[in-house]
Amino acid sequence: MRYMWEVSLHTLSWYITWMGALVYGIIWVGLVLSWFAIPKSPPRSSTEGPPISVIIAAHNELANLKSFAKGWLSQEYEPYELILVLDRCSDGSLAWLKQHFPHHPRLTIVEIDSSPNNWSPKKWALSKGIQQAKHEWLALTDADCYTPPTWLTTLSQKMSEPNQLILGLGFYRNYPGTLNLVIQFETFYTAFQYIGFANLGLPYMGVGRNLAYTQSFFYDAGGFQSIAEQLSGDDDLLVNAAAKALHTTTCINPAGITHSLPVFTWRDWFRQKLRHISAGKSYNSLSQAILGLFQLSHLCFYGGLFVTMITNFEPYSQIGLYFGRIFLGISTLLLIKNKIHSQKIILGYPLFDLFIFVYNLLIVPLGLILKPEWKKNLKHPKIPRKTVNW
Repeated sequence: MRYMWEVSLHTLSWYITWMGALVYGIIWVGLVLSWFAIPKSPPRSSTEGPPISVIIAAHNELANLKSFAKGWLSQEYEPYELILVLDRCSDGSLAWLKQHFPHHPRLTIVEIDSSPNNWSPKKWALSKGIQQAKHEWLALTDADCYTPPTWLTTLSQKMSEPNQLILGLGFYRNYPGTLNLVIQFETFYTAFQYIGFANLGLPYMGVGRNLAYTQSFFYDAGGFQSIAEQLSGDDDLLVNAAAKALHTTTCINPAGITHSLPVFTWRDWFRQKLRHISAGKSYNSLSQAILGLFQLSHLCFYGGLFVTMITNFEPYSQIGLYFGRIFLGISTLLLIKNKIHSQKIILGYPLFDLFIFVYNLLIVPLGLILKPEWKKNLKHPKIPRKTVNW
């Protein structure tokens, strides 16, 4: 009886493993190929594009203002303004800006003393900034982001009809250590999906570190009103609710990539991921189904393979299937190696792929169940470390 039970479990596990491998392989290859479907935009000089309003919300970000404000105001692109929203700042941000950028022709400072109880503070701040925007096109990034001088020029190449929404790439700065490697891969893995699915006609999210849309897109979507109370989602939930394939494009040009400062402890990273994942509960049904299928296929492959090895170890078939998956992942990543901007991701793919299994098994369910709250990080403030060379 026990033998028959083990045989049945082994057979079922093999079936689950192969189904997981098949579904994952189809989606993975589709996403890789979609990166080649990004239409090339004609070159555009720094004076030819539409005027842009850059919106940045800052809450006690004096250290980051000192590092990045000059770059925000020194874009090679000419027709733009910067609207900097100081959200309940008590760190001297306003005084520093007035001292170093007095009467700057591009800079508009909006001060906010408080936000309504039923609004996420950042969404409220961004809404106030957008209300002050003079131009139809809006470009958004975060207060801890480095924007290269070519950032707006690159985005502007995508600002033409029928586009109303541009999904850019926002990565994190490289530092030594295992945590940073995990951050780099997880950030790429997320971008790999949202860029890929958008190119396949299924836009479902973007990142506030590098995002652009028109005022028409924002107000037609009702702004942040429907998601005002949620802690996260000023970027992905807005895109998920309002993005249409016809009006959405992507920008992966290296000249337009922004880089943020990462967290430096596992605890902070874990808290950050829970906050990001929690927004997924509000995605539309189609997005949840597609992303759920992709994650489930990952779980089925590794979970099923593990059970088959316990019940009946067959090294040739089991190890062969595993290395077949790794070969598929690495070989397809090599096809887009010039687009992903990191060779470490390819070299570490076998470990990273296993990490995503653990991530989907443990962290994702917690993020969907728990309701994280924002906590000010006093021990590890968001300031550049000495190793940063922008």
